[in-house]
Amino acid sequence: MYAALDFKYVNEAHPVEIENMELTVGDTVIARTVRAKEIARVVAIKESVSEDLTENAFVKKILRVATESDFAREEECSGREKKAHFIAVKKIERLDLPMKLIRVRYLFDHSRIIFFFKAPTKVDFRQLVKDLAAVFKTRIELRQIGVRDEAKMIGGTGPCGRELCCTTFLRGFVPITVRMAKLQHHSVNPSKITGQCGRLKCCIAYEYPFYEEILKGVPPAGAMVEGDGIAGRLQKINLFKGVATIQPHEGKPFEVTLDQVRDCHYAIHEDELERQRLEDAHGEVGGMEDH
Repeated sequence: MYAALDFKYVNEAHPVEIENMELTVGDTVIARTVRAKEIARVVAIKESVSEDLTENAFVKKILRVATESDFAREEECSGREKKAHFIAVKKIERLDLPMKLIRVRYLFDHSRIIFFFKAPTKVDFRQLVKDLAAVFKTRIELRQIGVRDEAKMIGGTGPCGRELCCTTFLRGFVPITVRMAKLQHHSVNPSKITGQCGRLKCCIAYEYPFYEEILKGVPPAGAMVEGDGIAGRLQKINLFKGVATIQPHEGKPFEVTLDQVRDCHYAIHEDELERQRLEDAHGEVGGMEDH
């Protein structure tokens, strides 16, 4: 059996084999990772995982279930993080570095402090590391992150009224593009499809495989279609009714099933192609951005 562990400020859940203990989802454990001894929460129990995950695991071993003293220690780390954040901000200002400190992570065993920051370019923070090491007397790590990771760490409420997906349950970021939004007939107005981070919403990917499968072979809206007794412009698609509206060269629009237009010959007007090119040019791909 394997447990998927969720670590603080780590962007994905990591699997590790369960040895000589019984765990359930929601348990908190102490685990040894490639960098230190850390506290984590069990978010899933699986019978097996792929071989590449077991060979390149971030987690080496689950040591034990967390105790009350472990929770107290983690609370102590949270207090130290606030103090370290204040000190680091002051030193960044003194050194006049072009960076914004987002979060500080004081590892459970106090072996390292990780400072997560955002910056428009690469930053020479060698002097900052020296200054911080002199204050905290432990190993210092500075990690540059992107806007998606910043949103995940800070949290907030999405336009849907719920807490951000990346903060609550997403364990990693998948590529999101404008093409995915267009296939689902979303408005390509940036204010409608961008999230709090300023990038395309993660939720655009949730139903995309369904749309991709059901619309396979169906000409895009705006295309001129011909075949099976159909001739005209494909005006719009109603996915839930399973129909497409055709505007003939003459006469009123009429509806046909998606299967009827699926194998039709079609062409896209040059103006429509140019519009699509412009929209695609403003597409973006979101992924892990912390390095």
